[in-house]
Amino acid sequence: MAVTVTDFTITAPYKVIHDTDVSNTAVENATGTTGTCHAIEISHGNYLGYLKIYDAAAAVTGTTVPIMILYMPGDADYTIHIPDGYAFSSGISYTFTQTAGVEGTAYGDNGSNAVVMRLVTT
Repeated sequence: MAVTVTDFTITAPYKVIHDTDVSNTAVENATGTTGTCHAIEISHGNYLGYLKIYDAAAAVTGTTVPIMILYMPGDADYTIHIPDGYAFSSGISYTFTQTAGVEGTAYGDNGSNAVVMRLVTT
């Protein structure tokens, strides 16, 4: 998995989480702390699926209940702005699966069509 977290060099408290291979394996507590999500940008090739976001320091796909499930039709890029932000009291965790709800069916090897996502947080 290739996840990077970048602090802005300006005097703003924002962080960008950039993940180039989001899968059905949950990325747990991506910022390492609590925070607020202000925007989500996702590119996922031909894979229609569900981006699941958890307010949890530790999340298990298929067990942990997501607080947000976003349907992503295939072959498109999406940007979702959250003007007032969405606060995470335990931590920001996420996954991308084929199935809605708590379940988490994998795509297997996404190869060159990897799901790429950026979260803007404070």
